[in-house]
Amino acid sequence: MWYALTNNKVTFDAKDTSVIQTVLQVDGVGRAVRTAKTGFVNGVDGWNASRAVEYDIKGRTVKEGMTEFKEGTLEDLLNSKPKMTSLSTSYEYDQKDRKVKTILPDESVQTNAFYIEENRQISEAKDPIELGAVKVTNVSGVNPEF
Repeated sequence: MWYALTNNKVTFDAKDTSVIQTVLQVDGVGRAVRTAKTGFVNGVDGWNASRAVEYDIKGRTVKEGMTEFKEGTLEDLLNSKPKMTSLSTSYEYDQKDRKVKTILPDESVQTNAFYIEENRQISEAKDPIELGAVKVTNVSGVNPEF
């Protein structure tokens, strides 16, 4: 995997040389696979690394794990593969590649529905406790009620 490394100064003091390093790893098609920054947890140096991501054949995100702390050096981080955590978020899509379902780590579900009614496009979203929002637009993308 390709990666980019940056050194970000912690203070404005010219004599202070401390930095926070950040790294971005990308796959062969340029998608971010992992981002991480230096960290210190319970007396241990390492990296606060972003979640692992799984893609489907169309390149859509279908699963994301949680962030994790990776003990060790930059070399240790780059030699490891992002691993999916037991707590993850999954996504489902419709035929037009619109996200229609999100399954959260606690197994609760968010949904989105899309349909046409009386020449208006209607988008409905519901959160895990069934609170929802409806967006209505005409062919110009404008809400006809305003």
